[in-house]
Amino acid sequence: MINWFRFIGSFVAKAILDDRLLDLPFSQPFYKLLLNKSLTLRDLITIKPEFVYLLDFVKIYRQKKKILNDKSLSPELQRKKINELKYDGKSISEMDLSFCLGSMKLKEDGDNIDLTIDNLEEFVDLIALLFLSKGIEKQIMAFKEGFEYFLPINTLQLFSPEELDLLICGTPEDIISWTPNEIIENAKFEGGYSSSSRTVIYLANVLVSFNIEQRRRFLQFLTGSPRLPVGGLKSLRPKLTIQLRKNILELPDNCFPSVNTCFLFLKLPEYSSEDILREKLIMAMENGHSAFDFH
Repeated sequence: MINWFRFIGSFVAKAILDDRLLDLPFSQPFYKLLLNKSLTLRDLITIKPEFVYLLDFVKIYRQKKKILNDKSLSPELQRKKINELKYDGKSISEMDLSFCLGSMKLKEDGDNIDLTIDNLEEFVDLIALLFLSKGIEKQIMAFKEGFEYFLPINTLQLFSPEELDLLICGTPEDIISWTPNEIIENAKFEGGYSSSSRTVIYLANVLVSFNIEQRRRFLQFLTGSPRLPVGGLKSLRPKLTIQLRKNILELPDNCFPSVNTCFLFLKLPEYSSEDILREKLIMAMENGHSAFDFH
């Protein structure tokens, strides 16, 4: 596992160096760790929503501290009020929990230590330590070591977590918005096509009609990444080139589009209708990532 994190660190740094986008869904808390920012329970819950109950546990032991700090209450009354604190209508002891998460012990002999109102804070702290600090320390260090093989890790300090995601993965698919004019204006044409060619206009209309998943597949087919760089189509380097694909052995309607991902060439037969272009392009997108016939 440690070696994998070291490898991924090198992989990410090399991609940044070569101006390549990656389809790696890193979490915001992971980016924070790369930037040496501390994490909170809320960060943990973004990754593991099943731990949302920990926020209520925090509220409970804070209420407990408030009771203990109330000097107007006798020790007996303090204990009574503390025992009345509930989670989802139950006392902490009634939840039948121990210092274990599945088969993982949070502390030595944790499977034999029952969770109570008196050790609730320790329970939360140990989970935070496991998932947000000591438990992931070696993995994060290995990632940074791998990254340092190509780039100083401190170069990332210039960015926020959100900016890091844009740098490494590109623009999120759900905010990609294309118009026919934008597609045509940010492409160049070869082999007999121009911005006013019928097939080029068909292509622009089809791309605009795509849903998010279809956009991802088209970009993966064309560029090797399902996301666009910051700035969208106009930031593609090299520029998208739409080229007439000629095949003297078959009719254009029987052929598939193909791509050259290194140079962002989309080789497009001169289809007779927009519906046929859509059908052939979708089939190429869905199957072309694993077949050289489409490249």
